[in-house]
Amino acid sequence: MSPVFSMNLKKKVALCLAALLLAMTCVFVAVPAPSASAQTPVSGTFTLGNATGTGTYDPVTGETVTGDFTAACSISGDVSGIATFTATYNTADQLWHATAASSPATLALDGVTHPAMFYGAGTTSNFEIQSPGPPGPCTVTFDFAISLRVWTTDGSNIFAYGAAVGSGNCTQVWDSAQGQWEMTDHSASASWTGSALNLATAPQADDIAPGSGTVTLSDVEGTIGKLDYTTTGSGTILLAQYESNPGDTPPKLTLGKYLEVSSNVISPEITWPVELRVYYTDAEVSDAGIDESSLRMYSWNGSNWVVVADSGVNALENYVWARVYSLSPHSPMGDAPDNTLGAEGGRAMGGVANWMAYIISFLEEMAGHLFDVDSGGFTWQKVNYEWYLVDREVPEMTEMGKNAVGSLMTIVENYLVFLAQMSTLLPAQSVSS
Repeated sequence: MSPVFSMNLKKKVALCLAALLLAMTCVFVAVPAPSASAQTPVSGTFTLGNATGTGTYDPVTGETVTGDFTAACSISGDVSGIATFTATYNTADQLWHATAASSPATLALDGVTHPAMFYGAGTTSNFEIQSPGPPGPCTVTFDFAISLRVWTTDGSNIFAYGAAVGSGNCTQVWDSAQGQWEMTDHSASASWTGSALNLATAPQADDIAPGSGTVTLSDVEGTIGKLDYTTTGSGTILLAQYESNPGDTPPKLTLGKYLEVSSNVISPEITWPVELRVYYTDAEVSDAGIDESSLRMYSWNGSNWVVVADSGVNALENYVWARVYSLSPHSPMGDAPDNTLGAEGGRAMGGVANWMAYIISFLEEMAGHLFDVDSGGFTWQKVNYEWYLVDREVPEMTEMGKNAVGSLMTIVENYLVFLAQMSTLLPAQSVSS
């Protein structure tokens, strides 16, 4: 049946759209700036002890050449757990690289104690021989830096991280004739501090063996992220999605996807770079008001979000990729299609796309009442900056749609763009929690 386009019809559409425009005006003038996620401080004490190990050293300089040792590790405070640290001396950077395998723990937060898992990784350095010196037993002091990663296992989806920096000492027995040493005692302790954050879904923690593989983080809606790796060592690789931004204000528009990427596999045993992919949908790009081609990966360095130099976007398979040389939080970010609007304007323009989609859905639903036709037979399309009511089976009716209410749709969109631009000129609105 052909639709009857009349002045009464225009009035009906105009009244419907006027109500929508009034609501949109209220929304656009109160666009809040994005904020960082709420982080709960956590802290405690990190202790190493009961160490044993052997290795070789240069009898002339006294510098360690090779070596391995293990030490009991205990974490107390907001996180409690026990594990074993294994350390290996690396001649390339002249550091001891230590790792603690994934072990059971508890995380106490807001009066609730959650079952959890944790692992640690770090380095020790500045081994200095004290008295009496080789040969024979001697005391050695050293510095260490350890990082901790904790995740709950009861479905609460909480992730915590912490760091400890301190010093310790050990007793070594030196055999100058053989150029060997043996560690007979070891102690170190320090306070650790960190933060706990909510995750959007359960993390993926894979225990890996030497070789190549992929860690995949997914939820009920599909794949969130993947990490391709190659290692010569064993350990755990963890992928997790934060519920909100774990860092400071992003420099670009974001998809709202913030992934934690970490591992206790020591750095010299990882073949760098590793490739990280974060997946998205067309709707997420549209909602964020981002030009898809501008998407790049950003990493959080503890102070700022910085772009990963070797990163890009696969628009065909809908993922942002990056070849990274360090493990930390990462997030895909990009620019608004019209960069003259700036970051806030880009978010507002994303809102324009959302509202236009809503209007189209609304009018399609109302088509049966407004046009006396089957609503399933018509849709709205934008061609050459003009909106058309398109009959899927009778293409020549496109012009009739334009003449009747297509011009009203164009006016609506122009008004929304105006509101989007105005919202960038207004001061940020505070939002009460």
